[in-house]
Amino acid sequence: MAVTRHAPAEDTIAPQGELVELLRLEARLAERTTALDLALARIGASALAQRAAIEEASAARLDIELKALDEKLETARRTRIESIRQAAEEVALRLRAIDDASVHALAEHATARALAAALEDPNT
Repeated sequence: MAVTRHAPAEDTIAPQGELVELLRLEARLAERTTALDLALARIGASALAQRAAIEEASAARLDIELKALDEKLETARRTRIESIRQAAEEVALRLRAIDDASVHALAEHATARALAAALEDPNT
């Protein structure tokens, strides 16, 4: 059987001065931990605020870009409508010219037929 030697009581109990120093160190560690926690919380809050500001600026920039695109689209739409209107007017003018020419040609043809008929009619 092995013999174990126990340390004297004074070796296992820390002197009172060491206990006081350990308590002071523990208190300083707690203070620093709290200070670090607060600093991290401030950094986190600052990062969240910066992110919110960036998102707000991005949203504002996107809103401006969307408005500009809407304006371009509206301008293109108006231009297209005006182009279609002008083309329709041109077609209408051409149809009127064709109708006028057709009516004129029909009138000439009718007149020519009437003259031809009159010339052939011995009673005229």
